[in-house]
Amino acid sequence: MLPLVPRTLRSDADAMPAMLVLDPDAPWFDLLVMNLKLAEEDPGEHLISCLLAVDPAVSTGSLAFHLTSRLILGSPQGEVFLRYYDYRVFPHLVREFSPMYLKSLFGPKGQIQEWTYRFQNEWITVPVPEVTEGVPLYWHIDDETHKKLEYTGLLETTLRGYRKHLARPWQSREEYEDHIGPAKAAIVLAQRCYHLSAPDDLTAFGLHALCFGANFHLLPSIHRLLHDGTLQNPGDYAYVTEGFAQDDWARITAETPLNGLT
Repeated sequence: MLPLVPRTLRSDADAMPAMLVLDPDAPWFDLLVMNLKLAEEDPGEHLISCLLAVDPAVSTGSLAFHLTSRLILGSPQGEVFLRYYDYRVFPHLVREFSPMYLKSLFGPKGQIQEWTYRFQNEWITVPVPEVTEGVPLYWHIDDETHKKLEYTGLLETTLRGYRKHLARPWQSREEYEDHIGPAKAAIVLAQRCYHLSAPDDLTAFGLHALCFGANFHLLPSIHRLLHDGTLQNPGDYAYVTEGFAQDDWARITAETPLNGLT
């Protein structure tokens, strides 16, 4: 294992990712194969987060240097830690990064040819973007891209909560992706119209929109909660609604049908 540890994060080395060059002749390879088989029953047991197909001309050292450098992302708001290696984060980067930024993540000099991440037990391969101009050598994003990435953690938490609500895995990657837009729209609405800002409040609001419809906030009980002064502190919306039982939501959603409301 080759740890990928930025100089500024040496104190957090145990939490950093590591790179492993896959070698079928290595003594540990059979154990890795066993892990992959076991993880088919329990995806949480996966040791591998992503698989990278690398140009044979690229040395292990230069690849490790590149991947380490991409863990710290510059932005107008300062440096941020980017968990690009996380299979839950990478799909959002593919969606939000421009082809130039994505090419810079893969390696501006063509280091990585294909990036494969897993979705539940499915492995999905993303090829390197075919762009040759405008690829930034310095790992720094603009303000617009930074704002998009700010929603990554909120969206993933919201979607994870909705999958738990469904009490089943996602039926397909398309089902998962179809819920990203509605979840983000609800979170933006919570910020702009109801001035919610705490992550717990935003993800709870997003989850309720997925569970009970985009207009759930117009239901009388929820509308009163958002306007009657009960929510005084960050986190209050999540705290109050967490106490709602299934019967409470059934009563709330039965108060006034949302059909026709906008």
